[in-house]
Amino acid sequence: MSDASLPNPLSPEQVIRSAQERAIRRRRKNTTPKTAMPLPFTPVSASQQLGHAAESQACYYVTQHGLCVLARNLKCRAGEIDIVARDQNILVFIEVRCRRNANYGSAAETVGRHKQKRVIRAAQFWLPHLVRRHFKQTPPCRFDIITFNGSRLCWLQDAFRTV
Repeated sequence: MSDASLPNPLSPEQVIRSAQERAIRRRRKNTTPKTAMPLPFTPVSASQQLGHAAESQACYYVTQHGLCVLARNLKCRAGEIDIVARDQNILVFIEVRCRRNANYGSAAETVGRHKQKRVIRAAQFWLPHLVRRHFKQTPPCRFDIITFNGSRLCWLQDAFRTV
């Protein structure tokens, strides 16, 4: 056999580069532009609808009482803050809880130590961003709870503190 019949051997670098180019072409072929993809429909349950309505009503209520709503539904890995508001020079983190009936306890009773810690951790995560955006220096913070027991609204100001 002559050497002319054998294919030209490729260096390892050439083999790797060729494989990378094939992978890039395959990825480009299999992906579609993100703008062409329709957004998935996520159904909202009845309790989620009730929660969203309660948050909207709570925003309206605190606005009527002189607070300025800065943000809603701030989520992070630590947890979620339903409403962030400003009460003059105080930053207020508000947890909204809703119960249709009191058979299993009031809405305020559902904010236990574990939930309080989650709200505090989320507040600590968002605090630098909120201070940069809305304040000149770090303001005093307050944690409030707004509860809906049936249709009755109750606003518990300074409901808990950081430990």
